[in-house]
Amino acid sequence: MAKIKLTETQKKAEWKAYMKALNEAVDTIFNTASAVGIDDKKLARMANLSLKTVTRLCELQTRFPRFQTVWKLAKALKMRITFTKGPASMIHDVFNTKKKKGKKV
Repeated sequence: MAKIKLTETQKKAEWKAYMKALNEAVDTIFNTASAVGIDDKKLARMANLSLKTVTRLCELQTRFPRFQTVWKLAKALKMRITFTKGPASMIHDVFNTKKKKGKKV
């Protein structure tokens, strides 16, 4: 299989798309938390993150959130976050997962 060589412009475009997707995921996570009555302090505790980290994300003070942090927040709310990378684009999908009795989804 041949490797696709990206130009610097393409690399920057992919990075920008990835960061946009992460930030959209953060928005979805905080909107979900707010809808179910979970504040920053409780979400931080649920995700095992510092309150400062969660507050900075919530207030959009963090320009480049780490995937691990976003993943922990999603997991705390029983959400799943999936990023799919294509040759020239990155797409994200954040959605609720439903647990069935005795089965992991």
